[in-house]
Amino acid sequence: MNKKFIAILLTVCLVSLLSPKTGRPARECRSVTVITKEDAMTDAFATGVFVLGPEEGMKVLEKMGFKGRIVDRRGKIRTTRGIGGTVAFQKAS
Repeated sequence: MNKKFIAILLTVCLVSLLSPKTGRPARECRSVTVITKEDAMTDAFATGVFVLGPEEGMKVLEKMGFKGRIVDRRGKIRTTRGIGGTVAFQKAS
């Protein structure tokens, strides 16, 4: 069985995404990776998770059953369950 997964890695400039709660730039995440089977939804979810921040973003990913990884502003990495066999992450050299 051939499964197609779409992964979107969203790393954003500090001023490009605004939080609707504050009207200021969303700064709680450094990057967000979302993996889904629905390519049209993947980018939207990555953007939404980025704006929500790491704690709320992980809750949404888990609730929706999506796989993903969030790197917060301090560099702490949060990963959803089951992502290990889907994608391999490595540090840039």
